[in-house]
Amino acid sequence: MNFQGNFDGVDKPRLRIYKETAGIPIVGGCSACKNVVFDGRFVAGAAGERRDKLENMFQEHYRGAHQRNDGSLKEDERGDIA
Repeated sequence: MNFQGNFDGVDKPRLRIYKETAGIPIVGGCSACKNVVFDGRFVAGAAGERRDKLENMFQEHYRGAHQRNDGSLKEDERGDIA
């Protein structure tokens, strides 16, 4: 196969929902960091509000762990996305 463009085969880290109750997301995490979990069990609100709060938790983690000050993705010493 011949890929064109900037393709490195690595997905950008994203919020992953690990547990839902009646369609309401309550526990999430980072798709790239297996040890990072966002616990939304004690967050009040409707399903959409809970998802938004989990997304906010993820975005805070993402800025600290995966994003440089210039907005580009951090890489580890092997060149993989951190």
